[in-house]
Amino acid sequence: MTARLLLLGYPKSGKTGSIAPLANSGRTIRYLDFDNNVDPLKTYCTAEGLKRIQRVPCLDVMGFEKSSAANGNEDVAAVLKEFRSWPTMCDALDKWPTDGSDPRTWDNSNVLVFDSLTAMAQTRWRANLKFSKRSDQRMNYKAVQDRLTDFFTLVRDTIRCPVIVLAHIQVIGPDFHVDEDVESVSLKERILEKKLEEANISDIFFGPVSAGQAQAKTLPAIFSGVALVKASDLGREIFTTPRNGFHLAIPAAGVDSKLPIASGLATIFNAWAPMPKPKPKEAAA
Repeated sequence: MTARLLLLGYPKSGKTGSIAPLANSGRTIRYLDFDNNVDPLKTYCTAEGLKRIQRVPCLDVMGFEKSSAANGNEDVAAVLKEFRSWPTMCDALDKWPTDGSDPRTWDNSNVLVFDSLTAMAQTRWRANLKFSKRSDQRMNYKAVQDRLTDFFTLVRDTIRCPVIVLAHIQVIGPDFHVDEDVESVSLKERILEKKLEEANISDIFFGPVSAGQAQAKTLPAIFSGVALVKASDLGREIFTTPRNGFHLAIPAAGVDSKLPIASGLATIFNAWAPMPKPKPKEAAA
């Protein structure tokens, strides 16, 4: 089974830094950086581990744009100038820029990292707003969801080395949405009341911040494992089994439910996707 891990965590919980043990233990980290936040990874790498980090910055070009506000004053907003993030990523997954290798040929001595799903969704959303001719915002939102789902399905089907996707966390609750096509206010109220009656605390869970709550419910199914990085007064740890609304699971034998961040991912992947054994050296003639 190809190891595809969705790694959840709140901001500053240690998601990026938790990758370092994989590099320190001998794996090459193919790091697609959408957050421009590689420093935590470098901080926890050994000198040898640093040599195994191959970062590809997947960053858009942003700029400021002035416009007239409704009150007559001048407003300034940050806008997308050049959409580079996704094109850079797709080029890298066709031919890796550091060594010219084909990602579809990588074995378990490599780990492909996307940091982060949250930023990937944001960059895709900005691009859709800039380039799409659709006026319906909900349709644009759905288009972003479809792009992300199709992309990670393609990664699942073509990349054989371990894959880690980092993501922030959102609370997913019961569906209280009432369709806008329902024009009657009283009918809307009755629909909402019925949904509230049927809602259960067990319907509340935590999922990745992506393109909306609907996708947060479905996207984890593309991954073969989900883990949580959590920081507390006791330190930072990685959790691998269900807890407090988090649907966590690692399909590998012998992995503890809680691991220290300093070695956790190395422990998980050594059990889940062991590195290939070195080939024996040929005897000298």
